[in-house]
Amino acid sequence: MSTREILTLQIGNYSNYVGAHLWNLQELNFSYGASNNDEDEENGSKSEIDNDVLYRCGRTLTGDETYTPRVVICDLSRNLGSLKHSGVLYDTPIDYSTNINRNREFNIDTVELPRVEVNPFLKELESKGLDVACASGDSDKDTINDNIRDNDEVINAEKHLTNTDEGYVMDDIVSYWSDYLVPCFHHRSLITINESPLSVSDIDEEYLPFGVFHSGLSAFRYGCDIREQWEDRIHYFTEECDNQQGFNIICDINSGFGGAALETSRWLADDWPSKCQLVSALMPFDYRNSSSGKLNSIDKHYQTVNTILSLDGLCETSSLILPLSLNSLPSFTKSSNRNFPQLIYNASLPYHTSSIIASFMDSMTLPFRLNTSRYSLSDMTGSLYSFGRKLSSVSMCLPFPQSQGLADILSDWGHQPRLVSLSPGVSDDNSYVSSCQWVVLRGLNAFDWRLTDTPISEQGLLHKCSNSQEILELYIRTVMSPRSEAIAVDTQIATKRPFPKISTSPLHVAMTTVECSNRMYNFISSIIDNVKLINVRKLPKFLEYGFEVDELNEAVMRLYDLNDCYSDK
Repeated sequence: MSTREILTLQIGNYSNYVGAHLWNLQELNFSYGASNNDEDEENGSKSEIDNDVLYRCGRTLTGDETYTPRVVICDLSRNLGSLKHSGVLYDTPIDYSTNINRNREFNIDTVELPRVEVNPFLKELESKGLDVACASGDSDKDTINDNIRDNDEVINAEKHLTNTDEGYVMDDIVSYWSDYLVPCFHHRSLITINESPLSVSDIDEEYLPFGVFHSGLSAFRYGCDIREQWEDRIHYFTEECDNQQGFNIICDINSGFGGAALETSRWLADDWPSKCQLVSALMPFDYRNSSSGKLNSIDKHYQTVNTILSLDGLCETSSLILPLSLNSLPSFTKSSNRNFPQLIYNASLPYHTSSIIASFMDSMTLPFRLNTSRYSLSDMTGSLYSFGRKLSSVSMCLPFPQSQGLADILSDWGHQPRLVSLSPGVSDDNSYVSSCQWVVLRGLNAFDWRLTDTPISEQGLLHKCSNSQEILELYIRTVMSPRSEAIAVDTQIATKRPFPKISTSPLHVAMTTVECSNRMYNFISSIIDNVKLINVRKLPKFLEYGFEVDELNEAVMRLYDLNDCYSDK
């Protein structure tokens, strides 16, 4: 069966925090060397996951084989940290001496921006001979992310990432998403935006850089250089696909990147109308891009309006939208962090919160990334988009209990699954009507799911099932929704370093759900109520782009119509 490729688009700074964890998780689950042999395939030891769905083979300028994520990334240039714009796979030393001498001859001042120092974690990996995405600026070593590394090297790498006395705390040294990024990117994957050509006012936005919806919309619609680069990169990765499933868009919707995501989605719908678009709409609450302090009320109002405009536009062009946040309230003025019983995370650290969301995405996308899967991305988006409901709610159990067998655990749950919602404004209770649901349980090889302490006389239908897939399907379709797809996967979540230490228990097993239900009614109602309290005329940065109040009112009315689709009446 030919590979069914997916192109990932990361748009926004917090999206790249999530993306860095996501690619780390992918790479730590790779199977190298002997596991790819035909003999091992016959023995059933081949990896469950088809890595070619998200990764691509290529060659460097020196002819070395590479295996890199099929991704296009957009962020502000100031947010890259020590990551080079061109990556390290195609890095060639640049001799600046000629230009400097020429500048001196014509009395031209040369200003060199200070380089961000590579943090101890990346230095440690580099010193161990591991290929990392970030490298010191004076390094002239060719680093190759080989697809065919020796087994011993991979084993040593995983051992190093797992059992090391670092001598430092990752929480203290992560200031950028590149500070914990392990994989290498293709040199066409990264596009950066320099703030100065867009709007002078954007430079002064200390709390929310690139902070107006229209700044992103204008940059990707009228900024010729940015738009051409963006379209060229997407064409490059898309045209090499043989059987592309669609696009996985991860974007910030509370900033100017929401406008960039909308313009991208419109262009994709025009050029590839048959390809579906799965949009993970991130709404980070306590995320700050500077150490200046709290967001003031005006900045929060900007975020609220940005979110309304982004959701309204994306509902017209995308196939399915998953609003994601660890804030249980759909508001940027109040915060109530999600409570995972066995997780201890710092909600003010994007390094922490993004790891939880990345774990969800890694598990949620498994149905259309498995070697033996009969599902595609369009299967999921098509089944969940019903009755005009373009927004779906999501939940997660992390970690999934491992103290009992699977049938015993689900029997104890009964009609109250121990799931925590990742959709803002959506409660964790089960007082809702679900018309369709996709459920993934992964990491079954981490514990003996066949065990049972239930006496034979008390065993129910779940205990009569012959395998984990049957147990999960029976439970989901009985308790949650008859129109549900349940997928049981053996592969664990690879939560080795640099995944943050947010739990004292292993995080290898997880359950995720994506559902079409009336749960999103409160979310949409709340963000509409929040925007009603805002006087847009007091937000001058919107007015600079010619934004009119009527545009916001029209967006609100369309969201009212959308919310009617979720009403019980």
